[in-house]
Amino acid sequence: MLLTAKSDELAEHSRLLGRDIQVWRNVQIESEKPHFMVIYVVREAGFKVRQTCLVWRHEDLIALCDLIEADPCTGLVRVNLLSPPWMNGSEMWRIDAVKEIWSAEHSESSCYILENSTHLLDAPVIREAADWNFVKAVFQIEKYERFLELESA
Repeated sequence: MLLTAKSDELAEHSRLLGRDIQVWRNVQIESEKPHFMVIYVVREAGFKVRQTCLVWRHEDLIALCDLIEADPCTGLVRVNLLSPPWMNGSEMWRIDAVKEIWSAEHSESSCYILENSTHLLDAPVIREAADWNFVKAVFQIEKYERFLELESA
């Protein structure tokens, strides 16, 4: 989840954008949980504009990617996993392109398969994917391959 304070809203920017959109000069990541950076392109009036959206839950990631895929004027460019230090084994947050997300059979844990074939787990106790029975692909980037056509057009 992301937190912000009302005093951090850029009210003038929010008014210019309208449509119930609020613009904030900063946000705080409330917990050290993985997040997703969804990068997509919007084609409008002959121009292509890249947008980036930060989402937290798998359900939100899938819903956003499905919306992007359904609109002929938008296309998915990339989904990045923003992983906290405990998850990626480093001292800082990392951003990596994610290819697939698998869920465990008897747990709410997930295995994230990155573009470079590295596996990251969101269960801090178990560090090896082989110790879990991951049975269901929750997300697969290849489902959204239409974006390549929009990017090159």
